[in-house]
Amino acid sequence: MINGENGTGKSAMLRILSDAALGLQESRQSRLFASEISVNVEGSISRTIAISGTHNDRFPITSGIELRVNSNRFDLMEFYYYGPKHSGNYVSASKASNTIAHSLLSEQQNNELVVEPLLYLLEYMGFGSEITFDFKLSYNTKRIDNSEYLSRLEKHLFELGRDLPSRTKLPDTLFESISTALEIFNRREVRQLLRRGLRASIDIRRGRKLEIEADQFLALIGFGLGDTPHQWLADMLSLGILTCTTSFHRKTNRESMTLEDLSSGQWQLMNSLVNLSVNSMDDTLILIDEPENSLHPKWQTDFLSLVRRVISHRRGCHVIIATHSPLIAASLLPHDGNLVRFYRASSDDGIRTEQETPAYGWLPSDVLQAQFNMDSARAPELTKATNEALALLRKSSEPTDALKNVARRIRNFQKNLPDHDPLNDVLNAITDIAFIDDPIDVSVRGRG
Repeated sequence: MINGENGTGKSAMLRILSDAALGLQESRQSRLFASEISVNVEGSISRTIAISGTHNDRFPITSGIELRVNSNRFDLMEFYYYGPKHSGNYVSASKASNTIAHSLLSEQQNNELVVEPLLYLLEYMGFGSEITFDFKLSYNTKRIDNSEYLSRLEKHLFELGRDLPSRTKLPDTLFESISTALEIFNRREVRQLLRRGLRASIDIRRGRKLEIEADQFLALIGFGLGDTPHQWLADMLSLGILTCTTSFHRKTNRESMTLEDLSSGQWQLMNSLVNLSVNSMDDTLILIDEPENSLHPKWQTDFLSLVRRVISHRRGCHVIIATHSPLIAASLLPHDGNLVRFYRASSDDGIRTEQETPAYGWLPSDVLQAQFNMDSARAPELTKATNEALALLRKSSEPTDALKNVARRIRNFQKNLPDHDPLNDVLNAITDIAFIDDPIDVSVRGRG
């Protein structure tokens, strides 16, 4: 785990590690960020998964699951990005919905879905085990010449794949799916069915058995009874032919909820961890940048345990997190990893690092002070006023005008403190001394 002030290179370090894992140490980005850093990779890294809670991350820009005629090599390499931006645009809940559907469907023909981690996550979020997919034709299908576009896409992906420094993550079925996609454009009855919508669902407890409410559609496309069109549907999402609304169902009342019905923190957490659980393999490198954004404090406290749980079916994974959250830092188990601080000794100094003492179980205020170098977790105005008053009292215990002025500021701040706050005793003592000769002012002292 990495912490440090803004500008100390935490996000850049994650990018350096990402490039090294992909065999791109000589990339322009790595040369820019790592002129004096060398990275040695020992053993094998099966794939790299990047999760981000910030628009300012340095991870490679990808087009997400959707393949385009301008897709770059990161779209084809064993690199998976789940964060708030794709190809320069912000990711919406609808894009995340396509991504989750793609992950749950694309692994289905050759890989068994590991049920327990996903069930744990769904239950943690208050959802049951059933997930529903509603497919429709994408607006992209309104192109003037879809056949010409698919031909260009096929050529681009083939040429891009030849020059990769590592293996591709494209499924073997993709190029075949490009040719079958033409069925959608060439047959009116197929388009009509898709405009009305195609619903499918899976129940995680029963594995990946896909229930589809459109036997007629499957027959038209060429799927026979007993065939499993999981990968074909995933490929159609990748090609931008179909779009999908993914729905979860509340355990309490079976209410159906799409990602757009959820808060930003809820759908971002679902998007990150569902995809992480499904797409991680043994020996995966997992890089996470500022996951605390949009997350409720309880979710920040639970975040590391959730990550640990959703990849519990994998071995040899390494997780590196850059965070400003004391709640996340305080949840790092001592035997699970290290806490490293990035800092500058002065404004013109280079970036330095030092290993910190594990902060597991600490109070957030203690973590802020010891690990983030903050003197106090309280509001700076209250801290400043309290320190001013104590400095005045060290010089004299007399109720000077200066002390009274500070005490009046303290009294206004103190109105908002909870009754059990131990600072109330100190603040009340300050106001008692300041207004000892003024019973009116003493009578309106703060809580305590």
